[in-house]
Amino acid sequence: MRSTTAPPAAKYASLSVKVDSPQAPPAAAEQPTYLAVLVCHGMGQQVQFETLDAVAREVREVARECGTLAEDVVKVSLNPDETGLIGRAELPLKRPDGSRVDVHFYEAYWAPLTEGRVTLRETLGFFVGAGWRGLGFALKDGVFDRWMFNKRQEFEIPVRRILQMGLALWILLLISAAYSALAFLPVMKLAALLRATSGNSAIAGLAALAFSIGILIIGSAVASAFIARALGKGPDSTKPNAATDQAMQSQAPPLWTRFAVFVVLLVVVAGTALAAAAIGMGLYRWLLPVVQDPAAHRWALVGALVAYVVEVVLFTKLISGFLIQFGGDVAAYISPYKVSKFEEIRRAIQERGRRIAKFIYSAKPMYDKVYVVGHSLGSVLAYDTLNDAVNRDTRAKGWGPNSAANEYNVAKRTKLLLTFGSPLDKTAFIFRTQKPQAEFDVREALASSQQPMIVDYANRSCKWINIYSRSDWISGAIGYYDAPNPPDGKQVVNIENAGSRFPPKAHTEYWTGPLVRGVLHVAFTGQCPGDVPEPQRTQIIEAFAVGIPT
Repeated sequence: MRSTTAPPAAKYASLSVKVDSPQAPPAAAEQPTYLAVLVCHGMGQQVQFETLDAVAREVREVARECGTLAEDVVKVSLNPDETGLIGRAELPLKRPDGSRVDVHFYEAYWAPLTEGRVTLRETLGFFVGAGWRGLGFALKDGVFDRWMFNKRQEFEIPVRRILQMGLALWILLLISAAYSALAFLPVMKLAALLRATSGNSAIAGLAALAFSIGILIIGSAVASAFIARALGKGPDSTKPNAATDQAMQSQAPPLWTRFAVFVVLLVVVAGTALAAAAIGMGLYRWLLPVVQDPAAHRWALVGALVAYVVEVVLFTKLISGFLIQFGGDVAAYISPYKVSKFEEIRRAIQERGRRIAKFIYSAKPMYDKVYVVGHSLGSVLAYDTLNDAVNRDTRAKGWGPNSAANEYNVAKRTKLLLTFGSPLDKTAFIFRTQKPQAEFDVREALASSQQPMIVDYANRSCKWINIYSRSDWISGAIGYYDAPNPPDGKQVVNIENAGSRFPPKAHTEYWTGPLVRGVLHVAFTGQCPGDVPEPQRTQIIEAFAVGIPT
């Protein structure tokens, strides 16, 4: 299956291949500036180097349009480290002042580590558990807490989260019921044939249940897309409210509003259940004679069989393509406490990121600047990888037995963390709501200590730009990683990608849109491409203009 997170490969105008090249760029008479880009792909079935290819190709195309290509060629090379060979793509650019910049792209490839490792039961268990706990926090407390910058930070949970999480749980239940009904239909028919009894009522009832839920879910999906657009960004899409050293629940919405929304949730669930029942009864009355006397209702039988096949295909694609492939990756990476194999998967994924990071930061001569890029779940890996690199670099023997503290100057050399389609806020919320309020302080403080980027802004010298789409259900604006009043230039800069309104497409189109490649082109050359629309163009320029120069 071709990946859904990067565009298909295209031929380069010119390609030069080197094998077993030196670890660092060769010396030149006029030494250019060397930059390294670490790319972390997202969920799905990526082929190795597919994501690296996508990023390098998009940057090359925009550089060609802007006239910033030093040479219209992408070189590739294999570079040895202590465990094998690391591939990279090399793109020569030039800044408006004529100085040359050689950009080296590296990929942290982890897709095979999760393939086939997570079951549907484990994935559903993760989502149901996370949704149930989150619903409880939103309804009972109205806030959740994180330990950041050596203080307790309290964040409001908007009341609409009650409705969103409750409906998500309800839809999961409906999907499970419909898929189970579809799976049992052939079994029931075979059992009826073997017993030489009809079982027509049960078969028609089960088919009616499956079809009615399918109709309800399709209608709900269409309605939810329009409702999401009508609701707009919501109160938490720029930065959630935060408080330090205040009484617990000081940020919580009023209790009556929380319970009012909960009542609305119950009404919606009851209404949809009644609608499904009404549709199901109508379908049952239509299906029963078809099942009892197929010969007399041939066209109706054909229609029922077509509907069955279409629904089986759609639900199978939804479950295998999203819940298992995408949701399973998330479950394995952010809930290692659940299953021991999840801990193994998480450690293996992080080791992939750590290996490439060590290669980049330890290259001799050193790269002048390093940029870390992550899409979807890859943004979580990018964040973890950068935190791990900072932690190791600030400690003697962090990188190895002979490494010194601050040997690679990771924090200051890292100039950009670019996340897009990122679920980082959602993963922070899920991690926090795994345990009750009473278990907060020690656990959260220790978890925070592993993330130096939320311990001290001195560890966040880089720009952090996050691109999101309100139609992308996986991503969102990042607000749970900043103090209430962050220093200028060090806060997360959220930029909305207007793009597609179709959720599955909205999550993947970042790759071919103007924003991701535009941000990278500005970071490399200082020049913003002309195809970046307003107000995003101004946001990007201002993000790089404020604070420490990139």
